[in-house]
Amino acid sequence: MGCGVSDPAGAAPGPRAPEAALHRHDRHQPFRPLDHARRGVGDSESLPGYHYRDDAVDLWALIQGYIRQVLEIFYTSDLDVQEDPELQE
Repeated sequence: MGCGVSDPAGAAPGPRAPEAALHRHDRHQPFRPLDHARRGVGDSESLPGYHYRDDAVDLWALIQGYIRQVLEIFYTSDLDVQEDPELQE
């Protein structure tokens, strides 16, 4: 089983594969509403009944709300984040 990072030509990943994948990573790509808009399936009026989109957006909102609530327990301001030594390493 691989690490999920491979060469587009199908070669086995080398020791620098994770680093290369990080440089190709778009941090907004997993954000479902932006991904749906980018792929042209984000508008529920022009594409009704696309249940994957509808369910994914609802689930994304729930997960985002949960993460926000957990983070607000530990970080009440931007300064708290800036002063957290573990995040700044």
